[in-house]
Amino acid sequence: MATAADMAETHARILGELAAFGLDFARKLHGQGMAAETPEETATLARAFHGVARSVRQTLALEARLARDAQRQAREDREAAEQQAREERAAAERLAQAPINDRKNRISSALSRAVWSEYEDDEAESLFDDVYGRLCDEAETPDFLHQAIDDQIARLCAEFGLAAPERRPSPPEPQASPAAAAPPEILGDWADPPPSPDHGTGNGAHPPPSG
Repeated sequence: MATAADMAETHARILGELAAFGLDFARKLHGQGMAAETPEETATLARAFHGVARSVRQTLALEARLARDAQRQAREDREAAEQQAREERAAAERLAQAPINDRKNRISSALSRAVWSEYEDDEAESLFDDVYGRLCDEAETPDFLHQAIDDQIARLCAEFGLAAPERRPSPPEPQASPAAAAPPEILGDWADPPPSPDHGTGNGAHPPPSG
Protein backbone atom coordinates (compact mmCIF):
# COMPACT_ATOMS: atom_id res chain seq x y z
CA MET A 1 0.00 0.00 0.00
CA ALA A 2 1.42 3.34 -1.09
CA THR A 3 2.16 5.85 1.61
CA ALA A 4 1.32 9.55 1.42
CA ALA A 5 4.98 10.28 0.69
CA ASP A 6 5.01 7.75 -2.16
CA MET A 7 1.87 9.25 -3.64
CA ALA A 8 3.24 12.76 -3.41
CA GLU A 9 6.43 11.67 -5.16
CA THR A 10 4.42 9.97 -7.95
CA HIS A 11 2.18 13.00 -8.43
CA ALA A 12 5.14 15.34 -8.57
CA ARG A 13 6.83 13.17 -11.22
CA ILE A 14 3.67 13.03 -13.36
CA LEU A 15 3.11 16.76 -13.12
CA GLY A 16 6.72 17.36 -14.10
CA GLU A 17 6.31 15.19 -17.18
CA LEU A 18 3.04 16.94 -18.12
CA ALA A 19 4.68 20.32 -17.78
CA ALA A 20 7.58 19.19 -19.99
CA PHE A 21 5.23 17.74 -22.63
CA GLY A 22 3.11 20.88 -22.63
CA LEU A 23 6.14 23.09 -22.97
CA ASP A 24 7.43 21.03 -25.91
CA PHE A 25 4.02 21.23 -27.62
CA ALA A 26 3.78 24.94 -26.97
CA ARG A 27 7.16 25.43 -28.61
CA LYS A 28 6.02 23.43 -31.62
CA LEU A 29 2.83 25.48 -31.93
CA HIS A 30 4.85 28.66 -31.58
CA GLY A 31 7.10 27.60 -34.46
CA GLN A 32 4.13 26.68 -36.63
CA GLY A 33 2.41 29.94 -35.85
CA MET A 34 5.49 31.93 -36.75
CA ALA A 35 5.66 30.04 -40.08
CA ALA A 36 1.92 30.36 -40.88
CA GLU A 37 1.19 32.01 -44.20
CA THR A 38 -2.45 33.03 -43.73
CA PRO A 39 -4.18 35.00 -40.99
CA GLU A 40 -6.67 32.19 -40.48
CA GLU A 41 -3.91 29.62 -39.92
CA THR A 42 -2.10 32.01 -37.60
CA ALA A 43 -5.26 32.60 -35.52
CA THR A 44 -5.95 28.88 -35.21
CA LEU A 45 -2.41 28.11 -34.06
CA ALA A 46 -2.49 31.08 -31.66
CA ARG A 47 -5.65 29.73 -29.98
CA ALA A 48 -4.08 26.29 -29.68
CA PHE A 49 -0.90 27.81 -28.29
CA HIS A 50 -2.91 29.80 -25.73
CA GLY A 51 -4.70 26.65 -24.52
CA VAL A 52 -1.47 24.66 -24.20
CA ALA A 53 0.30 27.53 -22.44
CA ARG A 54 -2.59 27.82 -19.99
CA SER A 55 -2.38 24.07 -19.23
CA VAL A 56 1.37 24.39 -18.60
CA ARG A 57 0.79 27.29 -16.20
CA GLN A 58 -1.86 25.33 -14.31
CA THR A 59 0.42 22.32 -14.10
CA LEU A 60 3.25 24.41 -12.70
CA ALA A 61 0.88 26.03 -10.19
CA LEU A 62 -0.31 22.60 -9.05
CA GLU A 63 3.30 21.46 -8.70
CA ALA A 64 4.04 24.46 -6.51
CA ARG A 65 0.95 23.84 -4.37
CA LEU A 66 1.85 20.20 -3.85
CA ALA A 67 5.38 21.22 -2.87
CA ARG A 68 3.98 23.70 -0.31
CA ASP A 69 1.59 21.07 1.04
CA ALA A 70 4.48 18.60 1.39
CA GLN A 71 6.58 21.19 3.22
CA ARG A 72 3.69 22.04 5.55
CA GLN A 73 3.02 18.37 6.26
CA ALA A 74 6.70 17.74 6.96
CA ARG A 75 6.75 20.71 9.34
CA GLU A 76 3.61 19.52 11.13
CA ASP A 77 5.02 15.99 11.42
CA ARG A 78 8.28 17.37 12.80
CA GLU A 79 6.45 19.58 15.31
CA ALA A 80 4.25 16.65 16.38
CA ALA A 81 7.31 14.45 16.87
CA GLU A 82 9.04 17.18 18.87
CA GLN A 83 5.93 17.68 21.02
CA GLN A 84 5.70 13.94 21.68
CA ALA A 85 9.39 13.87 22.60
CA ARG A 86 8.88 16.79 25.01
CA GLU A 87 5.90 15.05 26.61
CA GLU A 88 7.86 11.82 26.98
CA ARG A 89 10.78 13.69 28.56
CA ALA A 90 8.42 15.50 30.92
CA ALA A 91 6.77 12.21 31.91
CA ALA A 92 10.17 10.64 32.53
CA GLU A 93 11.24 13.64 34.61
CA ARG A 94 8.04 13.46 36.68
CA LEU A 95 8.60 9.76 37.25
CA ALA A 96 12.20 10.36 38.32
CA GLN A 97 11.17 13.31 40.51
CA ALA A 98 8.34 11.48 42.30
CA PRO A 99 10.48 9.82 45.04
CA ILE A 100 12.36 13.09 45.56
CA ASN A 101 9.11 15.02 45.98
CA ASP A 102 7.76 12.38 48.33
CA ARG A 103 10.83 12.62 50.55
CA LYS A 104 10.77 16.42 50.42
CA ASN A 105 7.14 16.38 51.57
CA ARG A 106 7.94 14.05 54.47
CA ILE A 107 10.92 16.11 55.60
CA SER A 108 9.03 19.37 55.07
CA SER A 109 6.22 18.14 57.30
CA ALA A 110 8.65 17.31 60.10
CA LEU A 111 10.44 20.65 59.74
CA SER A 112 7.13 22.49 59.79
CA ARG A 113 6.26 20.81 63.08
CA ALA A 114 9.63 21.83 64.49
CA VAL A 115 9.27 25.46 63.39
CA TRP A 116 5.69 25.93 64.54
CA SER A 117 6.43 24.28 67.85
CA GLU A 118 8.92 27.04 68.71
CA TYR A 119 7.79 30.09 66.74
CA GLU A 120 4.52 31.76 65.89
CA ASP A 121 2.87 33.67 63.02
CA ASP A 122 5.12 35.78 60.76
CA GLU A 123 8.31 34.71 62.48
CA ALA A 124 7.45 31.04 61.95
CA GLU A 125 6.50 31.62 58.31
CA SER A 126 9.71 33.52 57.58
CA LEU A 127 11.88 30.89 59.23
CA PHE A 128 10.09 28.05 57.48
CA ASP A 129 10.67 29.74 54.12
CA ASP A 130 14.39 29.66 54.86
CA VAL A 131 14.27 26.08 56.08
CA TYR A 132 12.31 24.95 53.05
CA GLY A 133 14.69 26.72 50.70
CA ARG A 134 17.56 24.85 52.31
CA LEU A 135 15.62 21.60 51.92
CA CYS A 136 15.11 22.30 48.22
CA ASP A 137 18.86 22.83 47.83
CA GLU A 138 19.53 19.48 49.51
CA ALA A 139 16.95 17.77 47.30
CA GLU A 140 19.11 18.62 44.27
CA THR A 141 22.16 16.80 45.60
CA PRO A 142 22.95 13.35 44.13
CA ASP A 143 22.74 11.51 47.46
CA PHE A 144 19.47 13.03 48.67
CA LEU A 145 17.57 9.76 48.40
CA HIS A 146 20.43 7.68 49.79
CA GLN A 147 20.55 9.25 53.24
CA ALA A 148 18.48 8.20 56.23
CA ILE A 149 15.48 10.49 56.41
CA ASP A 150 15.74 10.93 60.19
CA ASP A 151 19.38 12.04 59.80
CA GLN A 152 18.35 14.60 57.20
CA ILE A 153 15.63 16.01 59.44
CA ALA A 154 17.92 16.13 62.47
CA ARG A 155 20.69 17.85 60.49
CA LEU A 156 18.38 20.53 59.08
CA CYS A 157 16.83 21.15 62.49
CA ALA A 158 20.31 21.54 64.02
CA GLU A 159 21.34 23.89 61.21
CA PHE A 160 18.49 26.26 62.10
CA GLY A 161 18.63 25.76 65.86
CA LEU A 162 15.43 23.75 66.02
CA ALA A 163 14.60 20.83 68.24
CA ALA A 164 13.94 17.83 66.04
CA PRO A 165 10.34 16.64 66.48
CA GLU A 166 9.88 13.34 68.21
CA ARG A 167 9.14 10.67 65.69
CA ARG A 168 6.14 8.56 66.48
CA PRO A 169 6.75 4.90 65.59
CA SER A 170 4.37 3.10 63.31
CA PRO A 171 2.07 0.53 64.96
CA PRO A 172 3.48 -3.00 64.77
CA GLU A 173 2.30 -5.27 62.01
CA PRO A 174 2.66 -8.86 63.31
CA GLN A 175 1.54 -10.45 60.06
CA ALA A 176 3.99 -8.56 57.86
CA SER A 177 6.91 -10.62 56.66
CA PRO A 178 10.45 -9.28 57.23
CA ALA A 179 10.95 -8.90 53.49
CA ALA A 180 7.91 -6.65 53.25
CA ALA A 181 8.93 -4.38 56.12
CA ALA A 182 9.77 -0.78 55.26
CA PRO A 183 13.40 0.39 55.40
CA PRO A 184 14.40 1.76 58.81
CA GLU A 185 14.76 5.33 57.55
CA ILE A 186 11.10 5.62 56.54
CA LEU A 187 9.48 3.93 59.51
CA GLY A 188 7.30 6.07 61.69
CA ASP A 189 5.09 8.97 60.73
CA TRP A 190 6.80 12.34 60.36
CA ALA A 191 3.68 13.74 58.73
CA ASP A 192 1.48 13.60 61.84
CA PRO A 193 0.28 17.00 63.07
CA PRO A 194 2.06 18.46 66.13
CA PRO A 195 0.89 17.08 69.47
CA SER A 196 -1.28 19.23 71.69
CA PRO A 197 0.52 21.97 73.70
CA ASP A 198 0.18 20.07 76.99
CA HIS A 199 2.61 17.48 75.58
CA GLY A 200 5.34 20.08 75.07
CA THR A 201 7.42 22.33 77.24
CA GLY A 202 6.52 25.80 78.25
CA ASN A 203 7.75 27.36 75.01
CA GLY A 204 5.98 24.74 72.86
CA ALA A 205 9.12 22.70 72.11
CA HIS A 206 8.97 18.94 72.44
CA PRO A 207 10.71 17.43 75.49
CA PRO A 208 13.34 14.79 74.82
CA PRO A 209 12.01 11.24 74.83
CA SER A 210 12.07 9.58 78.26
CA GLY A 211 14.05 6.52 79.16
